[in-house]
Amino acid sequence: MRKVDVFILSGFLGSGKTTLLRQLLQEEKEHGRNVGVIMNEAGETAVDSEVLPNEVPLAELLNGCVCCTIQGQLEQQLEEMVSSYTLDAIYIETTGIAHPIEVLDGCITPSLSERITVRSIITVVNSKLLLEIDSLSNRAQKLFLEQIRHGDLLLLNKEDLLTEDEKATTLMKVQMLNEGAKTILTTQARVPLSYILTQTRSRTASHEPTHMHNHLHIETFSYHEDSAFNGAKLEGFLKGLPQSVYRVKGYVRLQGNDQLYSLQYAYSTPLLMPVELQAKPSLVFIGENLHPQMLEKGLNSAI
Repeated sequence: MRKVDVFILSGFLGSGKTTLLRQLLQEEKEHGRNVGVIMNEAGETAVDSEVLPNEVPLAELLNGCVCCTIQGQLEQQLEEMVSSYTLDAIYIETTGIAHPIEVLDGCITPSLSERITVRSIITVVNSKLLLEIDSLSNRAQKLFLEQIRHGDLLLLNKEDLLTEDEKATTLMKVQMLNEGAKTILTTQARVPLSYILTQTRSRTASHEPTHMHNHLHIETFSYHEDSAFNGAKLEGFLKGLPQSVYRVKGYVRLQGNDQLYSLQYAYSTPLLMPVELQAKPSLVFIGENLHPQMLEKGLNSAI
C-alpha cells in the first residue's frame, strides 16, 4: 500500500499559513496531483476554508485546538480521508495557537502508521513579529518560539517589510533557535512546491511543555503483533521504560480472553481499557532516543 504524504503547516496567528496553502494547492493541481486538506480553526465558524478550491477534499476541525481538545478528531478525519480518496498528499493547516508536536502526535497512531507518512513540519514565521516579540504575552512568546523550534522547514515570511540588517538579525535568531532546520526568506509565503516535496523530518526540534525543560529529539516506533500479551508482563515492561519514552498508544489483546484493549501510556503510567471496536492490534512509541530493537525484544518477551 502506497503511503500518503502528510505536511503539517504550523505558525503563529497571521503568519501566512493559508496563503502558503493556497499557493501549494494551485501548484499541486498544475502537477496533476490529488491532495486533501485538514484545517483546524479555534472558533466555531470556518473562515480560511472558504478560500480553498471546491474540488479539494476538505475536513474542518472547529471550536478547539487540534493539539489538545480535538486531537482525536484529527485521527478520525485522517482515516476517513485516506479511506475515501486516492491522494498523493494531505496538508494539515493548524490553528495559530497549536503546538506542532502535539499535532504530530495526533497523526502518529497505530491505525495510520501503515497508511501515511508525516514528511515535514513547515513553520511560517512572521519575521516582523519575531523582531517585536516582546510585544506578546509571555505565554504567546513561548508558543511562538516553540513553533520555530519544531519546524523542519522555516519560511521567514514578510521579507518585504524588513531592512537588510533586520533580515540578517532574523536569520540569526531562528538559526539559534533551530539550527537543524532549512530556512528561507519569503514574501507572501511563496516557495516552490518542488522544494516542499523534498523536505523530511529533521528530528531536531525540542518539545518543552511546562513540566519538561530538556530538549527532545522526537522519534517514533511502530509495533504490529496479533499475538496476545501476558497482562502482568506487559505492564511490567511498560513501567520499566526509560523516561525518554513519553507516549505509547494503541490496541492490544491479552491472554485469557478475546477482548481488545486500548493502551495509553504517559509519564511512566500505563492504562489498559477494554474497547468494543474492530482495530488491528498495534502500538506506537513516541519519545527521544528510542531503541527499536530493545523495545521490540521487550514486547516480544511479554507475549
